Amino acid sequence: MRRRLLCRARARQDYFGYNVHAVMNITDVDDKIIVRARRKHLLQLYRQERPQLQEVFDKATEAVNANIARQQEVCQRVGDEISTVQAERDRLQQQGDEAGAQQKERELRELDKAHGQENQKLQNEQDTANRMKQAALDTQSQGYDAALAQYLAHAAEPLAGRLDQERKHTVNDWEIFRAHGAHYEEEFMQDMDQLGCLQPQVLTRVSEHMPEIISYVDKIVRNGLAYESNGSVYFDTCTFRQRGCVYGKLKPWAVESACLAADGEADFVTSEKRHKQDFALWKASKPGEPSWSSPWGSGRPGWHIECSAMAHYVLGDKLDIHVGGEDLRFPHHDNELAQAEAHHQEEWELCSTASSNGEASHDPCRAVAAAAAGNMNGSAQWQWVNYFLHTGHLSISGLKMSKSLKNFISIRDALKNHSPRQLRLMFALHHWHKPMVFDANALRGALETEATLRNFFRTTNALLRPRKLDGIASIARWQEEESKLRDQLAKAQDKVDACLRDNLDTPGAIFHIEALIRAANLYRTARETGVRTGGPPPQRMLLREVTIYVTRILRAMGLSDAPPHGMGFGNERTVSKRAADCLDACTGFRDQVRLMARQKAPREEICGSLDRLIKEIQNNYGVRLEPVTPRLKDWTFSSLASKPGLSDLDEKSCLDAMLEFKDRVRKVCGDHKAILQECDRLRDEVLPLLGVLLQDRADDTSEWVLEDPTVLAAEAEQKRREEAAARLEKRRAQLDKKRREIKKWEDLSRPIPTQLASKFSKFDKTGNPTHTAEGTALEPKAASKAAKEADKLRKARGPLDKKLAEDPAFLDKLRKEMSDLETEVTQAEQ
Repeated sequence: MRRRLLCRARARQDYFGYNVHAVMNITDVDDKIIVRARRKHLLQLYRQERPQLQEVFDKATEAVNANIARQQEVCQRVGDEISTVQAERDRLQQQGDEAGAQQKERELRELDKAHGQENQKLQNEQDTANRMKQAALDTQSQGYDAALAQYLAHAAEPLAGRLDQERKHTVNDWEIFRAHGAHYEEEFMQDMDQLGCLQPQVLTRVSEHMPEIISYVDKIVRNGLAYESNGSVYFDTCTFRQRGCVYGKLKPWAVESACLAADGEADFVTSEKRHKQDFALWKASKPGEPSWSSPWGSGRPGWHIECSAMAHYVLGDKLDIHVGGEDLRFPHHDNELAQAEAHHQEEWELCSTASSNGEASHDPCRAVAAAAAGNMNGSAQWQWVNYFLHTGHLSISGLKMSKSLKNFISIRDALKNHSPRQLRLMFALHHWHKPMVFDANALRGALETEATLRNFFRTTNALLRPRKLDGIASIARWQEEESKLRDQLAKAQDKVDACLRDNLDTPGAIFHIEALIRAANLYRTARETGVRTGGPPPQRMLLREVTIYVTRILRAMGLSDAPPHGMGFGNERTVSKRAADCLDACTGFRDQVRLMARQKAPREEICGSLDRLIKEIQNNYGVRLEPVTPRLKDWTFSSLASKPGLSDLDEKSCLDAMLEFKDRVRKVCGDHKAILQECDRLRDEVLPLLGVLLQDRADDTSEWVLEDPTVLAAEAEQKRREEAAARLEKRRAQLDKKRREIKKWEDLSRPIPTQLASKFSKFDKTGNPTHTAEGTALEPKAASKAAKEADKLRKARGPLDKKLAEDPAFLDKLRKEMSDLETEVTQAEQ
């Protein structure tokens, strides 16, 4: 779920017309892949040995406890580094070094994020330990296979780690690693296809480019910017700086941090390196790892060198755009830059010499590119990458989505509940370079935008569909309203273009597209309303122009599959002309029947419309209709004639629906309410199964559009859920009101002595108080006052006495109503 540039890559190609030569590097040889593949293999072998369950429990428990202790140390180290950087920041502030203090502040923000992630990893390990402990107890009454499977569902990762420590030297089948990488590569490509992402023109794998990688490393060594140590080769960051180069251009404040470099296969304390910031270009062979021969001995590439070498092999000395996640800025991309500059040391020195001789480039675009790559003075120094595009983190609950944090949602899981277009819309509605939270709000925004677009395409397509009564006789003269909408289209085009040129601002572009849609909808509604009073209809060619433009922008973002100059999402269904005519007849007949029912027309008039429909079907569609019983004069769909072109299933379905509707209306012909219910049933239940959306308009007519039946089913289900939620909310409000009402009546129903028990202890036969709560007889004045209080309660009880006089079961009925509401609410909540 980190492919945040999927809408933007297509925009560069389809909107701006760039000739894109895209290369995707596949890292199938690195520490994480090797370790995971090896652990998976060793765990499979261990299960085949069928070890004793207690042995499995003990080994896994020991492993997870070691993981917890190790992760606690990591958290402590990050915390210590935070304290050190805070002290350094404070010192710089006291010295008045604001620039240095700000750099330390940025480093602190990075470390705080890292600290949160490491703490989450610690929590995950502790949760795993607790689940393992419970699983061990739960498996005591199970058979071996079931018990082992249940336990390993929680303990597989720590157990595999312990097996790796003990047995990794036994692994010598390199196909294990290739198969592991190939599996996830294939899965990734399938996911990208599902999302509709453009495929790269070139795909490079580390394992297939070993000669080029070794040659690339060798040149850096020969240039004096790398050194061999115990069979490994390290990049010499100190010499690199001494030659006037900058290490850490993209994130300079992170260079000194051991914690921030940890994810980049960096080890600040290894004894093999000359300097703590040096990083591996080539790693000496270790037991249980794939290896290749090299001038420095058997080994494999470091993570960073792979990308630099393969990009150089395919694209040459310079890259226009380098893409990656924000988390790759340092150390990965910074190390790639350093490697490329070290590899091209001759070009670097040549450009530096030219710059010192006053030959610096005065191209402002070049200066901007240089600044983007880290050369802030915009000089003519050689640079490898003109622009880096770093996508913002995708996060959940405040933490970066990551497998290591166990808080990730796979693309396949996301696609179970949302369509590819909805996910692409979710990404397009956020700036590509900013952090994004994957939650219900983000998805809700995408669903709302999709609904806006879909409804616009539906209404426009319905309007643009030719009908028998249409023709060149329609008024085509533009008036003020048409000119206004055309101006709004032109302004929207300018604004969308400005947004896309401003750092590929797709959220802004979509905002202006939605504003244009609202303007078009207002124009269309106003024109359709005016038609009833003799005004001109909406100008179809103008609305077609708006729709084609909206579609073009969506296509440039990968949100539409429509062809050039097409309209809609591109997956709209088509229908034959005869089937369209049939739908027109069906919906027109429904409009007629619906209007007569609303006007409470006589039964004979409604039945007459049924007879006219029968004749139209027989005349226009070649359908033979036979009476079920001559006495009832009812009809049923018998068969389709052999008329050419009438064997289309969709057309038959349309006729079936129309004739079924006719039969059901005839049976309730004298009941206007029942007829309206049949009209609603045709719209809401029958036609959606055929993929037909029928929309009633204010002028008592309707229009139909074709849609994917699954989309209509999903919309109907969503509508049912919303209606159910509204009903539940209404019932809850009714229940609360009923409870308050019952409490009021029940309080009044309590005897007066009960209501006044806190003040008085004895009462006379009339219910008036005679003694205080302490048992003392009331004085005459106090007794009179107490009697007035009792009279006030009797008067308040008057309405209840009246209710009970009319219906002695009044309170019982209220309680029954409340009980029924409670039952209804409880059932709805389940």
